[in-house]
Amino acid sequence: MKKLVFVIAVVLFASCEKKASNDDTSLKMSKITEIKIGEIFHNAKYGLSLSVEKINDSRCPIGGVCVWAGEAVVEFHLITPKDKYDFTLNTTFKEDIIIESIKYRLMDVLPYPVIGEELTEKTVKIIVNN
Repeated sequence: MKKLVFVIAVVLFASCEKKASNDDTSLKMSKITEIKIGEIFHNAKYGLSLSVEKINDSRCPIGGVCVWAGEAVVEFHLITPKDKYDFTLNTTFKEDIIIESIKYRLMDVLPYPVIGEELTEKTVKIIVNN
């Protein structure tokens, strides 16, 4: 069984709603950050908290024959000093989103699906730039 991992580079601040299992939950600017569903990453300098709420991975698995390559869609929850935001990024369009002058970019969703293998936990790779 493979694990799915999310990588996100973002600045976050602490939230008591969820408990991260990763010891280093700091969100660094201009660095790739890896995050799983339910983890919260923080950036004290910018007062941000970022978490992955949901991942929908419909990419054509390795070893599969598909008409469409599919996509992975990731739903994020962001808390800033000014507001709370829910946003979605995906692997098909590779578009960035800018929230309060900070850019968020989904770099990857891992592992890539393989036909016949069940994946229980994915990881997202994201990079955040100010």
